[in-house]
Amino acid sequence: MKLNLEHLKPVNEILQLRNDIFSKESEPENTKWRIFKSYICRTSFMVEHHYFIQKGAYLLCNKRLGKNKTVIHHLNYDHLCKYDYFLREKKPTAKRPERTVQIARCKNCDNKQECVNKISLVHKRCHHLIHKNENTKIRKSGKNDEVQLPLFGESKMESQRAKEIIQLLADGVNPITGEEFPPDSPYNNPEIIRAFLQ
Repeated sequence: MKLNLEHLKPVNEILQLRNDIFSKESEPENTKWRIFKSYICRTSFMVEHHYFIQKGAYLLCNKRLGKNKTVIHHLNYDHLCKYDYFLREKKPTAKRPERTVQIARCKNCDNKQECVNKISLVHKRCHHLIHKNENTKIRKSGKNDEVQLPLFGESKMESQRAKEIIQLLADGVNPITGEEFPPDSPYNNPEIIRAFLQ
């Protein structure tokens, strides 16, 4: 079955926003953007909230959503979180029972509808197809995890962003999608985690 992916393609690109609009913003404003574009993806409350809004239905592939096989997909990246700081939520794994990840403060936010209007809950498989169909590709980094890679050139990465990516990988979190890596992922191997933190 051929899927109509056009209405789910993001209306803008992360790199373009980072280089044009957010390169001129202050650090607090950039933190607000980072929380919306990355940390919201791993926020359990927002996944459950959006699941309730969509009533478990997903029209793209005519299959119902399952909470464990879905990801938050951005329709529009041009938005700032209300807050310029994040929370940490326990996301334990077998090897790291005390593991925590950075999440957005969605639960107590009175402005969450603005975020809801710019995201959608989709199947992981469909998420892969959506980004494959645009100017990005998805590389599988683990059994159930995805990393979105730009197909166009990227300017030299700022050292702060590089440090954030390394920290997220050390935390066992996909820095692009905000999804946790599976327990058997190399990123959850203690030796590799220690190497990241050297």
